[in-house]
Amino acid sequence: MRPRRLILALGTRLLGAALHLAAAVPPLAVVLRRRASRALQSGDCLFLCHGNLNRSAFAAAFARQLYPDWHIGEAGTRASADAPSSQLAVATAVKWKVDLSAHRATQLDALLPREFPAIFAFDARNLIELALSHPRALRRTHLLGWLAQQSAPEIADPHGGSASSYERAFAAIASALQGAERQ
Repeated sequence: MRPRRLILALGTRLLGAALHLAAAVPPLAVVLRRRASRALQSGDCLFLCHGNLNRSAFAAAFARQLYPDWHIGEAGTRASADAPSSQLAVATAVKWKVDLSAHRATQLDALLPREFPAIFAFDARNLIELALSHPRALRRTHLLGWLAQQSAPEIADPHGGSASSYERAFAAIASALQGAERQ
């Protein structure tokens, strides 16, 4: 196994376990939720996932509806440039009045993270990939799931899954963004 893949695999498992442990410690979870909420209220944020096909695409489109005056970006750490969202993602997003039919993936590059004071990722893998490519951006990075007031801060990638996996992911994203709007 190549060193980068090994770091990604081990780091994702270790960080994932640490995130679930943090969620189980109420004072720590409260601090992380408040930190994420303050970051979102900055008004400029980047949503970052693996392929920029599902979670970050939906989050950015939904956030633009909630916060039309904000500068909102989206990208994938391993996105295939200009790849469209899946038909299942497009169909599921309609339930939240989000149109992903024209969406095309954007690859995270060296300049994109610098444009945003707040970056929102969805799981441990996204955080590890960001740490490997843009370590300075980690200080401004949060898990979007912290805003959902749910027990687990990670929002699973529905890519390649069933319609219900897309519905769960998009519902968690909508809940996080709507919850932050009320705070």
